[in-house]
Amino acid sequence: MPSLLDDVSPSELGLPSKFTDFRRIQKEMYEFGLYGAGSTAAGLDELGERRVVAMGAPPGAGKSLFAHAIGVMSGMKYAVLTATRSLEDQQVSDGFDLVNIRGRANYECKERDPRDITAIWNCEEGDSEHGCQLSGSARCTYGERVDEAKRSRAILTNYAYWIHARSNNRQALEQKGKPIGMLICDEFHLAMNALAGFLGCWVGNEDLHKYANDEIRAVIKLSRGAEWGRVTKRWLDAIDSAYIRMITRMADIVAEYEDEQEASRESREYRRLKRLTVGLERIVSLGNDNNWLWRHTRNGIAFDCIWPGRYAERYLWSGVEKIILISATLRPKALGLMGLKARDYWFREWPRVFPAELNPVYWIPTGSMGKKACQAETGGYVPDGYIPRAQIERADEIYSEWCHLKGIVQTASFDRAQYLKDHSRYGEFMLLNKPGEATETAEKFRKMLAPCILV
Repeated sequence: MPSLLDDVSPSELGLPSKFTDFRRIQKEMYEFGLYGAGSTAAGLDELGERRVVAMGAPPGAGKSLFAHAIGVMSGMKYAVLTATRSLEDQQVSDGFDLVNIRGRANYECKERDPRDITAIWNCEEGDSEHGCQLSGSARCTYGERVDEAKRSRAILTNYAYWIHARSNNRQALEQKGKPIGMLICDEFHLAMNALAGFLGCWVGNEDLHKYANDEIRAVIKLSRGAEWGRVTKRWLDAIDSAYIRMITRMADIVAEYEDEQEASRESREYRRLKRLTVGLERIVSLGNDNNWLWRHTRNGIAFDCIWPGRYAERYLWSGVEKIILISATLRPKALGLMGLKARDYWFREWPRVFPAELNPVYWIPTGSMGKKACQAETGGYVPDGYIPRAQIERADEIYSEWCHLKGIVQTASFDRAQYLKDHSRYGEFMLLNKPGEATETAEKFRKMLAPCILV
């Protein structure tokens, strides 16, 4: 079947000139994204239109170019969501015509402390802690970016920011009369974690017992020593009691200042309670559906939903007309977990782009890595990030055989990455990917010569 992209180049659509043409898989994804399984490029709708189109697109398919091509060709204002900062950085550096919007903490406040003009704040700190007079105005750095995103045809952001923004305002990042018509979710297999993280709430023991001591003690007593359980009506009543008393305390704090804005600026307690009450109010409003758990943590109680997909329409889709879901590991099961029924979406997956024979996987039995094995080595206490000696020795064998090439090591945490670097014979050649520095570290790794190991 001929594609609408057959006779057009990316640059003719206003996409970056570094992309010279569309690959076959991108053309197929484009046709499927616009028309689904029941329609054709000629516009013959045989099985009916569906709001959601989901695609299992393998690594190397060129998902970013496809996403912006379908966004541009749709004729609608569109938003692309990614899972990580590095993925946002990648699309920005590729030169797509878009506005990348992130949280307040990513923007430098324009105001300066007259007592120390060298002090630099981000917009979050300037607004909440330093009383920035520009906050909320057209001159605020963050506010300027939001206005730019509203005017732009294309928006790039992350799941966390999108969910927070749209939960507060269903028309966030839109101009009146110009709604976001297409939502493109990249790395969609990570969307459920982002949604669950937003919905969950943690409350410290001090606040629980300060604001709902009797009620909390009563429900904990009923749990008979359990570490976790369902959020029942008794739990909701206890949470509601804590919420009401926190709101009352916030009102008392505001009375000590000129207005709520000054209280938010000057009182850390007020800001902390404001964050807490938002989460507690959400649990009280949603918790009657038997979809929530409580669990003890070291210093408090966490409240989490079991099936976050139940709230996807409200917090993730947020009324957008057309939704495109993309991931290399997307399966119908993941769509079901996000609350989508088979009749709601079209789904298709493509075979791998890179030949399997060029990507061999070797399994080398090395030994147990479990907690008991680690305790046996350390005599009981296991330091954060501890890696068994046998594993490090086997890894060093591999490094010695392949040290003429650059390599990448995947670890389960930053603590384990640091432990590996500190205890490996090849630690001096290891480059750690530290939190918040993924893009800079990757660029440094590209420029380095072997031996070099990115951890």
